[in-house]
Amino acid sequence: MIARSLQNGYAYQAEFEHYKVTALARAEDGETYLLIGTENIADHRVFAVILNAIPGIDHSSWMPEPEGVRELEPEPGEIIWSTILPPAVAAKLLDTLPDE
Repeated sequence: MIARSLQNGYAYQAEFEHYKVTALARAEDGETYLLIGTENIADHRVFAVILNAIPGIDHSSWMPEPEGVRELEPEPGEIIWSTILPPAVAAKLLDTLPDE
């Protein structure tokens, strides 16, 4: 989801059980921002698994965005997290995409 968003700038969603996760990557002013929206997740351990699943991003760099950010506004029951995506991490994620 993140790699596809890096490639084209669109938000992507995945649903599992009763959870929904949205990923949006945006380049702005020479930096790439990664936004992760998590919906219907009350267990802090699930937040930790999702946010720690992205290699190269320190868990302490994530910031909650209660008012939303960029084109991503929180839905009821959704929390949006943001971080700066280092160029090396973005490059590794883009390398996971199949060649077109």
